[in-house]
Amino acid sequence: MINYHETIAAAEAGTPVIISPYTNTSGPIQTIFARAEFTATGCFDIVPMDLVVNPTPIIPTSITPIGICDINLDSIEDFDLTERANEIYGTQSELDYTLTYYETPGAADSGTGEITTPNAYQNTSDPQTIWVRLENN
Repeated sequence: MINYHETIAAAEAGTPVIISPYTNTSGPIQTIFARAEFTATGCFDIVPMDLVVNPTPIIPTSITPIGICDINLDSIEDFDLTERANEIYGTQSELDYTLTYYETPGAADSGTGEITTPNAYQNTSDPQTIWVRLENN
C-alpha cells in the first residue's frame, strides 16, 4: 500500500494521509512523503517526493502579421516565422521556454507535426494563419 503525507512525521506515523486530488500548500516546489507499506508485515519505507509547479507560459493573443512582397505574383513566398519570436516570448526567457510553429491549432495543441524550418517556411495559402506553441522546458 502506498500513501502520501505532508510531513515526514506524518509518514512515519502513517497518518494523516493526503487525500486526492491534492492542492499543494507551498510553491513552486513542495516536498511530500510517500510511504510504501507491506501490509502483511507492517514494514514500510518512506521516500521524499517533490511537487513542482511550473509557471504557465504567456502568449500574446495577437501577434503582428508577417508580410512580404510577392516577387513571382504566385502568392507563395518563403517566410521567416522566427521574426516574431521576441514578440511571442515577451519578457519570458528563451532558456525557460521552447517556441514551435504549426499549420493547425490541433497540431499546436498536441505538439505534433511542427514546422521544422520556421526560418524558411513556404506558405501554402495567402493569407495563412500559423499557430505557435510556447512550452515550459
